[in-house]
Amino acid sequence: MNVPATSAAFRAAVAREIQHFIAELADYLELENHMPRAFTEAQAEAMVTIVFSAGAEALDVGAEQRRQLEERLVLQLRMIAKGAYYWYRREQEKMAHHSE
Repeated sequence: MNVPATSAAFRAAVAREIQHFIAELADYLELENHMPRAFTEAQAEAMVTIVFSAGAEALDVGAEQRRQLEERLVLQLRMIAKGAYYWYRREQEKMAHHSE
């Protein structure tokens, strides 16, 4: 299947923008949460992926479904943030026990 150059160029541009969002969010999370870059990049990638997916879904639903989508999205983002924090803390505790 031959994909038109404009379609490939568009997808590449979107991918670059998504990577930019991930990098910006990872920078912010690194500063705010004092976590290593590896953790903040993974967290940022998960968050941006979910937000973009929800945004695409929101285009095709009504107001009530959009409200439910928003509630689900907030819950998912909170779960990712809490999970990243607790994962990081667990890794720190492991390292502390190994150095004793």
